[in-house]
Amino acid sequence: FRRVLFRSIPGERASSYMITMEDGSREIRRYNWDSGESSAIVVPLEGQQDYAWSPDGRIMMILDGSLYAYEPGASTDWAVVGDLGFPDGSRLAVSPDGRYLAAVGSR
Repeated sequence: FRRVLFRSIPGERASSYMITMEDGSREIRRYNWDSGESSAIVVPLEGQQDYAWSPDGRIMMILDGSLYAYEPGASTDWAVVGDLGFPDGSRLAVSPDGRYLAAVGSR
């Protein structure tokens, strides 16, 4: 049994989820609720499990105390967008208006 957590993609009738393939590689994928089709979005940051969508359609992840963003369709890779000030980040959430970020970590 594999737990799959769907996250709504802003502005779409679609959700995203992370999957680990048999060879150990991982992807964040899009599931279109109208067509039932699934497609790859991006490979997540190494060793990270949690991500959040910003209201403007970017995927956010934490790695080594830095906040990274990936913009589907516009980016080719993850970009650092800020330093969170703590080395180990795990859970991440972005407020619906995009003004606030909540992250769980340790000092």
